[in-house]
Amino acid sequence: MQRVVGKGGFPCALGSTTKGSLLTTDIAERRRAVENYGGDYPFLHENMRVITEQLDELQFDTDDKVRILTRHLAATQLLQRAETLYRLIFGSQL
Repeated sequence: MQRVVGKGGFPCALGSTTKGSLLTTDIAERRRAVENYGGDYPFLHENMRVITEQLDELQFDTDDKVRILTRHLAATQLLQRAETLYRLIFGSQL
């Protein structure tokens, strides 16, 4: 199943993928979409700086940082999906 996420329309697959089942043949294009997700806004860069400083202050090594940031991203995505579903269900009942 294919879905598109983000304003840039980054394609993603639900479930596992293998090397032969990439949604886009141009890996460089997909990498740019991931690297540039969220746009180039000053408030985004400021928030990234604060997060980096907080992780450095807690002295996590690189593997721990990846694990922690992946966990936080997953939790944030779940919260965003719940908010979207809530808005779809109850938003039109005003």
